[in-house]
Amino acid sequence: MTKTRHWRNEQNEGAALTRNRALREAKGRYIAFLDSDDLWLPTKLERQIAFLERNGYAFTYHEYTEIDEESKPIGI
Repeated sequence: MTKTRHWRNEQNEGAALTRNRALREAKGRYIAFLDSDDLWLPTKLERQIAFLERNGYAFTYHEYTEIDEESKPIGI
């Protein structure tokens, strides 16, 4: 089973400093960032990890869809 750890800054440190802290603290094989304005599909990590392992990649990235407040794509 995958163990998930979370950190919270005492004050807003910005994305770059926060991500660098996360990278220093990371102990696992994989790192995934989920920002406060992000939504993931339920199988996102499972599919992405399978893709990494199947192809021998060290990292991946993917496209995204911008949505409105009702989770409807806005076509941007």
